[in-house]
Formats: sequence, structure tokens, C-alpha cells
Amino acid sequence: MSLKFWMSLSLVLVIGVGLSSTLAAQESDSKKQEETEEKVYSGPQVGEKLPGFTMKGAFGDSEGKEIDLVKSADGKPMVIIFVHQRTRPAFALTNVLLNYCNDQKGKLTRGVCFLTADPTETQTWLSRIKNYFPRGVPIGISHDGAEGPGAYGLNRNVSLTVLVGNKGKTTANFALVQPSIQADGPKMLKAIAAAIGAKKEPDLNKYLARRGGIRGVRLPRELGKLVRQLYEKDVSQEKIDETVKAVEAMIKDKRNWQNLLGRFAQFQLQGDRMKSIAKGSKAQLEKWARQYGPKNRPRRNADAKLTGMLRSLIQKTNSDEQVDKIAKSIEEYVAKNQKAKSEIARISKTIAGSDRLTNYGTARCQEVLKKWAKKYNNQQETDKQDKEKDKQDK
Repeated sequence: MSLKFWMSLSLVLVIGVGLSSTLAAQESDSKKQEETEEKVYSGPQVGEKLPGFTMKGAFGDSEGKEIDLVKSADGKPMVIIFVHQRTRPAFALTNVLLNYCNDQKGKLTRGVCFLTADPTETQTWLSRIKNYFPRGVPIGISHDGAEGPGAYGLNRNVSLTVLVGNKGKTTANFALVQPSIQADGPKMLKAIAAAIGAKKEPDLNKYLARRGGIRGVRLPRELGKLVRQLYEKDVSQEKIDETVKAVEAMIKDKRNWQNLLGRFAQFQLQGDRMKSIAKGSKAQLEKWARQYGPKNRPRRNADAKLTGMLRSLIQKTNSDEQVDKIAKSIEEYVAKNQKAKSEIARISKTIAGSDRLTNYGTARCQEVLKKWAKKYNNQQETDKQDKEKDKQDK
């Protein structure tokens, strides 16, 4: 072959290799750029100082008082959780972290600061859901609006900013747009454990639905303390029998405590924690679930869609705007579905006419249920009379 051919081929190979290298470099740079763009920043980064700030206590012993978490920590390990957006995933993850922190028995300072443009509304809302949070945790509202303390440089576009610190500096920073217990929980617990020098890596499952609080069911402190003894590792049958005896004596004349224990047991039996619990403890939970748990079962022909919407309506964490939005959707749905209308009439009448109305949702939700009880049951009575009249005319 000619010299010209080989020179042309060499040129093509050189260009090809150069182009491949360029494309690879561009791809690498692009990937780095995407990673940089995906990284969300909020608050002091690792190694930066944690400035002091104050928030107003929302409830409990600190209600109305000025709280400075950084000052309280005095250079010792601490966890600060800034809540930018009130979402269920954010609260669920927050509770997991607080449950772990509470178990550390004074090894660190922890607290939650809500950022809001309307402190009065947030205070009212927090007062309604105060039992949702683990006891003893300082919960407060920022004096600095939705932006939070100016020195912190918080990002209002995230749901949570969680800062772990020690010796007055940030040791871990988590800025979460979409919080997830399973995705974010383990690494956050690991960072907190590192700050306090814990050798054992925390078990995420251990801190789910802790402290007696499960789906709105919170056992009274002394009762919850007793029941948790059943979950101790290698608990003996003798200890189980002793605990059960103490629990039964405590709830003997307290019907509401019996109901709470029954609901607690029913939910616990659905979880993965039963895999590691002692056989005797599981048997006792099963007994309490049967003895004290709700006896009513879902109606066979229950409307699944309506049931789902009602469950959303009665969430204690709903704002008034959320209640109104969900209620409107329900009203639109039952307007086109006679069976659903009959069901909402029955349910609202049962709840509104009982002494447990306050257990269902927020004050706005309870107003809606009372309105429906009157509206839909009156409609049913009118429809019934019209049918009887038509029948007589015929």
C-alpha cells in the first residue's frame, strides 16, 4: 500500500483517539457538573462554626421561653433540626432522629426549630400535635421568619436541614429536599453516633415508632415504660410475667388506657420488630390485641377510595387549608356516588354523635364532620320521605 494511505490512516487514528479523549473528558466534566448541581446546600458546612441563635419555646416546660441550643450544648455534641416544610416524611424522619438522641441519656443536646412566616399560626398548629414528638425535646419557632437565623445561611427550598455538631463546629450537614427514613435515616444516625463517640452503629428499625407513639397512638409515659420491657433482648419469661402483672394492675380501672394498649399491640404485631422479640412477649401482645383491641372490622362493601380520603382528612398534622381541600374532594366524590354518600352520612353521624369526636383530626376537621352529619343525614331522611311519597302515589 502507498505511503499516502498509511499517512491518512495514521491521521484518522490520531484524530479518533483525540476525539475519544475529549469526549471522555467532557463526559467526566458533565458528570461532575451534574453532581455539583444536585448537591443542595443549607446551613454551616462541615468544619464551620455553629453560631448561637434563639428560638421561642412552643410547648412544655420551655413554652414561651427563649431557647439557645448552641449555648445549652456548651461545646458538647448536638443535633439541630430546622423544619422548613411541614410534611409527613419530614416529621417521620425527625422523630427517628429524636428517638435515638433521647436514648443517649444526656450525651448530646438536641432540638427542633420551625421556620415560618406566620409564628402565630404555627404555634396554634404545634399545640395541636405536641404529643407527636418524643417527650423532653426542646421544640421552638424561629424569630427570623421562613429564612431562619441569618448567620446560618439556610435554604428555604429544602424540607429539612439537620446539623450535627461537636466542639462548636459542624461535623455533619444534611439538607433534604425529599426526606426519606430508609434512604437518609441510617447515614444521619451514623453521623450522630460518631459525634458522641458511640462505637456501635445505630439500628434504624429500633427507633421507628418509638416511645409508645404509633400512628397517633401514644401510650402514657408510665405505661409505655413498662411495655417497652417486653422488647428487651433475652428477656426471661419470669420478667415477662412480672411486667404483664404490673401492666394489668395499671390499666385495671382505666378503659381508655386499655383501648390504647389494644391498638398499640395490634399495630406492633404487623411490624418487622416481631422477628426479634421474645416468644413470650409476642404471645402477650397477641393476647392484648384480642382483649383490648378494636373489635370492629371494615365493612365488606366499604368504599376503598372514600376510606382513603377520610384517613387523609383526620390526620392531626393537617393545616386548615389541607382539611378544606380534602373535604372538598370528598364532597365532590359523594355527590356522584349514592353509596358513598350513605357511607359518609353513617360515618359522620357516628363520630359526631360520640364523645370521641376530638380524637379525629384537627378542630377544622371536627367542624367538617359535624356539618356532614347534619347535611347528609338530613338529605337521606328527605330522600327516604320522597321515596315513600312516590310509593304511596303509585
